[in-house]
Amino acid sequence: MITIQTDKILAEMAPTDTVRAFLEEVWNANGKFNLFSRQLQKPDLGLIVAESLLPVKLGWVTSESGSLLDIGSGWGIPSLPLIMACPGLDVTLIERSQKKAGFLSLLLNRLELNAEVFNGELKKLDQDLHFQLITIRQVAFDRRLITDIRTHLAPHGAVISFGPHLPASLPAPPQVVSYSIDGLPPRQLFRITDF
Repeated sequence: MITIQTDKILAEMAPTDTVRAFLEEVWNANGKFNLFSRQLQKPDLGLIVAESLLPVKLGWVTSESGSLLDIGSGWGIPSLPLIMACPGLDVTLIERSQKKAGFLSLLLNRLELNAEVFNGELKKLDQDLHFQLITIRQVAFDRRLITDIRTHLAPHGAVISFGPHLPASLPAPPQVVSYSIDGLPPRQLFRITDF
């Protein structure tokens, strides 16, 4: 098990001013855009950003990783922290909510981060687009999602899943990293290469 601390991973992995600006922007916009649960406190946001950077710390994501598709981007987690840490990534964010997609575009502009925002369902994304990495956070793998991911995952690409959900059957076991952040109960991060 890996033990990480929010302040330490943020200081190591991402530009402090950009992270601070990101956290302020999303905190201030939550009331208008309903980005995350109102039960979250401001320090919780930093923890979520730190968790998003774990694939960088593990070497699963680098600036040379190529193209990345973030499914259900919401308020930019995990994609925006990954862009901050790995500016060479070619990132596409998918968000169904028009309000949230608009906010993501505005946020990318304000933070001077490069990514494309696709407002719509994954199934409507151009089927000729293929990605080396696909990230997913707190989303259950249903049959349609698995089909859509397989359509867009490049050969030898990987899916990085934050959260407890995994497809019911995989050709090979995923790489699993158990971690604890700021003393909270253990969580798991999955890297699936045979999807």
